[in-house]
Parts: sequence; structure tokens; C-alpha cells
Amino acid sequence: MKYEYLKQQDDFVYTEIFEWNVYQAFSEEIYNENILDIGGHYGMFNLFCNEYNPKQIITVEANPNNFAKLLANTKNIRSLKAINAAVTTNTGDFITISNDGCQSQVNKGNISVSTVSLTDVVNWFPDNEDIVLKMDIEGAEYPLFFNSPSFIFRRFKRIYIELHEESIAGPGNTIKKLDNFIQNNLNFKSVWEGRFFTNTNTGKESNIDIAVFKYERIP
Repeated sequence: MKYEYLKQQDDFVYTEIFEWNVYQAFSEEIYNENILDIGGHYGMFNLFCNEYNPKQIITVEANPNNFAKLLANTKNIRSLKAINAAVTTNTGDFITISNDGCQSQVNKGNISVSTVSLTDVVNWFPDNEDIVLKMDIEGAEYPLFFNSPSFIFRRFKRIYIELHEESIAGPGNTIKKLDNFIQNNLNFKSVWEGRFFTNTNTGKESNIDIAVFKYERIP
């Protein structure tokens, strides 16, 4: 396979993206679309999308170690803009994250990173153009969805997201709670729910702590 060499960097994430397509992202959903990848990791989802000729990719990754690999892996994607920051509700703050590779978490380490608001990130795209959002930020999705202006989410035509339970996201943050909020408060419908996670041997075993959702905006 074209990107099989990336298995050496992270076999776990490679398998998620290129073999199982856990986000259930298809060519017609990517072609000529604006892609926003929050939690870009090593850039594998960006490479996946690039195969389907998106209009533009903006990828944001907080961990500077991950970001260095992301830059190296995506250097030939001409349509890509990469930013080393944490997406939160405010621009210009500093937070700390851990250095646990694909599972870096906020306030659990000693790496200091600057923040950029979801509103500012969305405004990097041309006005009035739809955006396809992919997000995997290890539990930090909760304050981002609950506390960002609701009108920002109307820019998203489709959302691919990994949601995390309380064991990762903290007390009171449940997948059901955020799923209900996205559908009922932000006017999206869920069209895919993957209740499996690829830290298992087959990737098909049930995992109650993590789920992958695909949402589509309701007109």
C-alpha cells in the first residue's frame, strides 16, 4: 500500500486510517472540500484525504513532537496548512499537555503549547464555504463543543469525531451527553457510530470508553 511505511511510525493509527477507515470517510465527502483536522497527530488523515483531491486542508496539532512528524509526512501536500497549537475556546493562552504520542492529554503533562480558538481556526477558511471537520483530541472535545459559539458549527458540513468517556475526558463527560448535544443543540444527525477501538487485536471488539461518530449537518 502507498503509505504502508507509516506503520513504522504508528501501526495503531495507520491501521485506523488506512485499513479500517474508522471515520467512514469516502471520496465523495472529501473531493473539492475544505478539510479541518483538529488533532492532526502524524498527518495520516491528511494523507488519506489528499488522495481524494480536497480544496484545502488545515491541520492543527498541539504536541510539538507529533507536529514535527506531521510536517515531514505531509511536506508534499501543496494544499495543506499546518499549525502547532491547541484548539480551545480562546486564542493566545498557554496550556500544558502530556507527551503520550497519539494520546496526549490536556493538563496531564509539562509541555507548554499556545492556544487558538475554534472560531479563529474556522475563519482561516474562505467566508461562506463549507468545512469538513475531523477531530480527535483525547477528551478536550467537550469544552470545545459546549463553550464555543454555536454559529461556528454551522460552517461544518460534516463532522468525523472520536468521542471519549469520563475515564479519559473527566467526570460528567459522557459520550451520550455530547452526542445528544451535537444532534439536538447543534442540528446535526448521526450517520455512523463505531463502537470499537483499535487498541484491540481485531479492531472489532466493543469498547465502552471510546466511539467514533460521523455527523451530517441538517439543512
